[in-house]
Amino acid sequence: SISEIRHIYSVIRCNAHHIINNDGCSVALGLFPLVSMLNHSCQPNCTKYFQFNYTIGDTNEEPQLIIRTTRPILANEELVYSYVPLYQSTQSR
Repeated sequence: SISEIRHIYSVIRCNAHHIINNDGCSVALGLFPLVSMLNHSCQPNCTKYFQFNYTIGDTNEEPQLIIRTTRPILANEELVYSYVPLYQSTQSR
């Protein structure tokens, strides 16, 4: 139905991550349910990057979205990362 299509579109638009290859190019969109639970902060304590698992002779690359802390995390502190590049101007974000 139209409402289901709108719902799926909204989920993808709000939760999908551009998969960035080693050359810095966006090659696909991916849904990563656990990462989708993390909130945004302009002062993040985590960063994200993609790791590709290469197998010699295999053309299939399975990207993994890696979340790393950027500083020690206190007990019960929320893990947050920036949804947008922090080097962009406020207007661009």
